[in-house]
Amino acid sequence: MKKRFMLPLVVVFILIFVLPTLAFAASDPNKEPSILDSPIIPNLAEFIPMVLAVGILVWVMSAKVWPPIMKALDEREAKIEGSLRSAEESKLEAENILAQYQAKLEEGRKEAAVIVEEGRKSGEVARKDIIARAEADAAVIIEKANADAAAKEKAAAASLQDKTAALAISIASKILGEKLSAEDEATAKKLAEIGG
Repeated sequence: MKKRFMLPLVVVFILIFVLPTLAFAASDPNKEPSILDSPIIPNLAEFIPMVLAVGILVWVMSAKVWPPIMKALDEREAKIEGSLRSAEESKLEAENILAQYQAKLEEGRKEAAVIVEEGRKSGEVARKDIIARAEADAAVIIEKANADAAAKEKAAAASLQDKTAALAISIASKILGEKLSAEDEATAKKLAEIGG
């Protein structure tokens, strides 16, 4: 890259300084003044040393100044390319991390939905179980209450029959004016049971 840049520069400097020199060398000093004798065009005695000085300056700069400058520019270019490459890698890594994060977030949402659904199903099962147990307990309590009521009804009926039989015997003995025999009392109790 250095030589490609330096060669056109040297050629341009040579053309700029050599062509006017040739024009002055071809002119005759005894000749009548012309446009070449203009104050804009330098004196040949001053121009040649100036061209030599510029040539030496270009040669020194191309040998001593341009190489470090070109080296610094190449290093800077390499550093910038490295930074761009590193930035691109960082960007890709960040995109991968973001994709992983979004995947984990989506997975977490799905797990949360599954947990909520399982909780809802579990709650529904528990509700149905509680209702079934309550209905079973209620059925047992109702059955027990019915059995107790039936037993109390039987007991009340038996008591009522006994009291009715005793009352019938008492009334019969008062009507007859004498006490009934044990056999008559048993018969009266049977009649009370049949009638009750």
